[in-house]
Amino acid sequence: MKPLLPVDEQKKNDVLMHASENNVFCVLTNRSNGTWESAKTKFIFSEESPDRMFVEAVDAGCDQALDYLSGELVGVTFRRGHRKCLFSTTVMGTTSVESDGELINVVELEWPTALHELQRRAFQRAVPIGRHVSVRFWEGGVCNRREAEHQGNGIMTGTLVDLSAGGMRILSMDVAPDTFAEGDVIGFSFRPRSRGETIVIEGVFRHFQLTSDGLASMGIQFIGLECSEHGRELLATLAGVVSEYHRELGRRKKRQVAYRVVNQ
Repeated sequence: MKPLLPVDEQKKNDVLMHASENNVFCVLTNRSNGTWESAKTKFIFSEESPDRMFVEAVDAGCDQALDYLSGELVGVTFRRGHRKCLFSTTVMGTTSVESDGELINVVELEWPTALHELQRRAFQRAVPIGRHVSVRFWEGGVCNRREAEHQGNGIMTGTLVDLSAGGMRILSMDVAPDTFAEGDVIGFSFRPRSRGETIVIEGVFRHFQLTSDGLASMGIQFIGLECSEHGRELLATLAGVVSEYHRELGRRKKRQVAYRVVNQ
């Protein structure tokens, strides 16, 4: 089974209508001023406009008004059972609608042409069992790769610790506590499968911690992959790798159990 599944037209409309009618929480993502921004909000259903898509114009995480420009591209994700649904769409504008007798400020979104589903298991961190995965990374995201390669210390290196469809953790000797600030966009290049393709992707720096060995442990969040076809392809690749890592961990545990039974 493919890790990222497209949803047919009828099911897409049913899923989106159900999410709207039940005010399901969702996350909106967009790229603004050179960095990725995300906001948690919820779908709003309007009986007066049942064929239109609205989300509340407030970030539930910080209680601030959402400020999107008409025509701006956003990615949207939300949970549905054991799956995560995702799509990209365009902001139509801001308005107010009546919902359950209450007037609510909303952002109107264009009804998406496509919807994909991904197993939420893909967002569980997995460890690359029995393999060393080197990671090259640089400041400024994928678009800054060529410039970084021409700088003396532009490309840094590290080792992959764990990976999921939502992010990764790496260890590096090239990073100091003040090298990156939270929210900085970083470009990455790594080959998670020994004979697989090299993944070039960007992520947002989230946290830094020094290990007992004096190495820098960096937490990275992948964000905005749902916003483009290429991003969704990367998301599918990551989900496949994570599934492979989980299967290898399961096989290793079975071998360890079998070994203990034989040697009792």
